Amino acid sequence: MTEKSRLVNILDKVLPKDIPGEIIVLTQHQRVSRMRQNNLVQGSECEKMLVRVRVEEGGRVGEEATNVFSLSSLRQTVARARKRAETGPPGPLILSGYKGYREMSQAPAATSTQSPQAQAAMLAPLADLAGKANLLVDACLSAEIGELAIVNTLGLAAHTKAAFSEAKISVASTTGPGRGCGYACDRNAEKLDVIAPFFRAAAKCQASERPLPLPAGEYTVILEPAAAADLIRVAAKIFFDGRAFLERRTPFAQLGARLFGDQLSIWDDSLDPQGLQMPFDFEGVPKQRLNLVNRGIIQAVCLDNETAAQLKTVSTGHAALPDSGSGPIPRHLAVEAGNAMIDDMIASTKRGILVSRFHDISVLDSCAAVITGTTACGTLLVEEGKLTAALPDLRFVQNLSRALSNIEMTGDETKLFGGLWEGLLVPALKLNRFSFLTGNTGQV
Repeated sequence: MTEKSRLVNILDKVLPKDIPGEIIVLTQHQRVSRMRQNNLVQGSECEKMLVRVRVEEGGRVGEEATNVFSLSSLRQTVARARKRAETGPPGPLILSGYKGYREMSQAPAATSTQSPQAQAAMLAPLADLAGKANLLVDACLSAEIGELAIVNTLGLAAHTKAAFSEAKISVASTTGPGRGCGYACDRNAEKLDVIAPFFRAAAKCQASERPLPLPAGEYTVILEPAAAADLIRVAAKIFFDGRAFLERRTPFAQLGARLFGDQLSIWDDSLDPQGLQMPFDFEGVPKQRLNLVNRGIIQAVCLDNETAAQLKTVSTGHAALPDSGSGPIPRHLAVEAGNAMIDDMIASTKRGILVSRFHDISVLDSCAAVITGTTACGTLLVEEGKLTAALPDLRFVQNLSRALSNIEMTGDETKLFGGLWEGLLVPALKLNRFSFLTGNTGQV
């Protein structure tokens, strides 16, 4: 018996037969190894499980969850969900019928079986490299394995497994405030390279020593892919959340509005083999490509079953992770690449700022798309087409729609960022008129 049939059979035994119902099981096993200031420290492992039951009885919806997986616990959870339906919100409970989905292999054995010793061996060379360069390195290497199963009374029986390996590297100077960050991820741990991200972080750290103050004002910014990814993640919540659109909390009232510059095209595609694939959403709706922005014009928002029903249409396959508190948002975004290298962006800039990444971005006004945050991990001044000085971490307040309307150049390559159930492919971006409040916020 396959893992899918075994798990589905168990869930089918306790699925209500007399009322509409759904059971979702989500498991996650994470193994993490860390390095702090050039020293390997003890790793950690954690297991998480979520079982969520939703039913409709007497015209009302009941929901209950547990972290125990057994036949007796499942039956008790179903019974509690039925009890909660007595005072739950009005129905209907909108379920996904079985439509078929693309079977895919997302859990390479190299990630699923990677040992703490193997992770430590991958990190060990970083300590030697950092010591020789008079640097301090902090690193986190993680491997995650997840399993997702959904069954319901409309005949849906969906199952998938996924694995994900990720390296986060931070480098600091031993003599000054210089800092740099590196990142890499892949489904397959054997393909994960930690040396290249370390060298990028070390180079940025050494370049960001002795920062100079900078007056507040509007500047041209060159966003490396990690910084561009930070902005696009926030854009996903502000512009593409179907629940926010339904509740009129988005910066636009109708689809078809021009919100951005014509250099910007964005889509969501969890079936793209270049990204981190996922065959269906957390309601079992099969995934497909969804074009969100075409040449600056917003084409669509993301919907789950509930928001789609209220808009009298069908789900786009973007039901959120259970208990996340999130609306239906895109989690496999891709931004169309252009034809510019970062060196071209720098060379064409008379005066501007190279941003490695952003930190602590928050939304001040979602309807106006106003956000704030700081730069982090290496911010450099560009003058007459050259990197000339280090800058401190800079505080910004920016209208995100306006920022993405002022794209001057787009990078020719996308970089992958992500997690177990999400992915992001983003190029570097050069933006004009990005607003900074102050030139010195201190280290982040």
